[in-house]
Amino acid sequence: MKRTDIEKILNPKAIAVVGANNEMHRPATGFVACLQEIGFEGLIYPINPNVDESLGIKAYPTLTDAPGPVDHVVVAVPACNAPSVIEDAVKKGVRSVQFFTSGFAEVATDEGKALQKRLDEMDRGRLRILGPNCFGFYNPKAKIACDLGQPAIAGGAGFVSQSGGLSLGFIQTGIREGNFCSKVVSIGNSMDLRLTDFLEYFSEDDETEVICTYIEGLGDGEGERFLEAIRNLVGKKPVLIWKGGLTEQGARAAQSHTAALAGDSLIWPTLARQYGVILVDSIEEMHDFIKLYRFMPPPQTKRSCLVAFGGGSSVTYTDVCTLQGIELPELRDETKARLFEFLAQVGTMVVNPVDLSSSGWLPGAIERTLNTVGDDPNIDAIIFVSHFAFLITSSDRIGMDPKKLLDHQAEGVGAAARATGLPVVCSNSAAFESLEAEELRLHMKEALNKQGVPSFPTIERTVKAFRRYYEYHQHVKTMAL
Repeated sequence: MKRTDIEKILNPKAIAVVGANNEMHRPATGFVACLQEIGFEGLIYPINPNVDESLGIKAYPTLTDAPGPVDHVVVAVPACNAPSVIEDAVKKGVRSVQFFTSGFAEVATDEGKALQKRLDEMDRGRLRILGPNCFGFYNPKAKIACDLGQPAIAGGAGFVSQSGGLSLGFIQTGIREGNFCSKVVSIGNSMDLRLTDFLEYFSEDDETEVICTYIEGLGDGEGERFLEAIRNLVGKKPVLIWKGGLTEQGARAAQSHTAALAGDSLIWPTLARQYGVILVDSIEEMHDFIKLYRFMPPPQTKRSCLVAFGGGSSVTYTDVCTLQGIELPELRDETKARLFEFLAQVGTMVVNPVDLSSSGWLPGAIERTLNTVGDDPNIDAIIFVSHFAFLITSSDRIGMDPKKLLDHQAEGVGAAARATGLPVVCSNSAAFESLEAEELRLHMKEALNKQGVPSFPTIERTVKAFRRYYEYHQHVKTMAL
C-alpha cells in the first residue's frame, strides 16, 4: 500500500519556520535560506515575535498568525518552547512538524524524557512529527532543501537516517558522485514517524530506485514491522544498511545520540543472508553500490580478468581480488597469443592478471586488450586499473597533454565495455598524494563517468563494491527460482 500520508508530508505547499530571524548562524534562519536558494515555489512563513521579516520575507509573531494554511512546520527554538508550538500547530491544522531542536529523550535526563513524552501525548492522532533532534528532509523535485548547496536535481537514491549530519553527508557525496537523490529524510529520535514508515514509503515511491539507511536502533515494538518491510523489498529494490552502534562503545554513543537501542550485532548479518540486504560501513560504500547499479549490468559470475599496469602492483591487486572472493581464471592460450600480437612480450604478463606495462600507452592498446580478454570464455567481467603516475613525471618529456591521454584511455575502456557487453569496473587511484595527482585522478573519474564506466579511488573499494553487487543480484536470482 502506497504511503500517501508520507508523500504529502514530503511535498508541502506552505512551510512555516519557527525561530527564523536575520542571523545566518541561527538554524531556523538557515532553513529559510535553504528554501530560498533551492527555489522553493510554495509559501514560506517565518515565525518570530521579535522580527518583522526574515531574509526579506514577512515574519509573523506566532504560527496561528500566518495568513494562509500551513502544511509543514520547521522548529528550531529551545526545547522548552516545543509544547506551545505543538499547541499552535494543532490549532492551525498543520499536517507535520519537524523538530531540529534537541534536548529531549536523547539527553537521558528526566526532564528531556518527560518533555518528549508530553509532546507525544499532545500530538497523538492530530499531526505527524519528524524528530526531535533532526534536520528534516530534502526533496529536490519539490525544491525543498535542509542545507545550503543542495541542488534541485532529482535522482534515484533514497536515504533515511537516524543521524542528521550523515544525511547531509549522503547528499553531498551523492552530488560529487553524480548519484542524485530522490528524497533524504533525517528522523532523529523518531518520536512519531519511524524508520519503518519511510522504508514502506520508499518501497512504493516510483522515484526511488535504491534505498539506503543509517540505523542506530529500532524503536519499541518496531522490529516485526521492520522485518515485514524488508521482506516486501526482496527482489524489488536494493536495500543498503549502515548499522551504527555494533560495538559496546558504539551502542552507548547511539543511546546518547538518538536514544536508540542498538540491538544485537548478530541480527544484521543474518538479515543480509536471508533477505539480500547489503550491509555497508560508510556513506562512500553506499554510493559505490549505487554507481554500479546506475552504470553496470549484473555480473553473471565472479570470474573476472584484472587488467593493470606494473608487475608488483598486479600481484597485490590479485591478492585483494582473491580475498574478496573474486575469481581470476587463467586466460586461454589462444587469448594470450592474441594479446601478444600487439603487446610487448618482454615486461608484460598475460596470464590473468594482464600487466600492460609500457604497452598500455600505445594507441588503442587498452581497448584491444579489454576486447580480447572479454572474448575469452573464461571471463565474465573485467576489472581495469588505470595508471597516471607515469604522466605526472613524464608529460613534459613525451610532449602531450596528460589529460588528453587520460581521455583516450577512458574512451578505450568505454568502447570496450560497450563492445563486449560485459560488466567493466575501474579502479582509478593515484600512486601518491599531490595536488597534480588528485587533479588527474578527478579528470579521469569524470572522463570515465562520461563513458558510463563506474570507477572508484582504490582497488579495495572497487573490488568490494563489485562483490556486493554480484551477491545482491545472485540473491535476487535465487529468490526468483
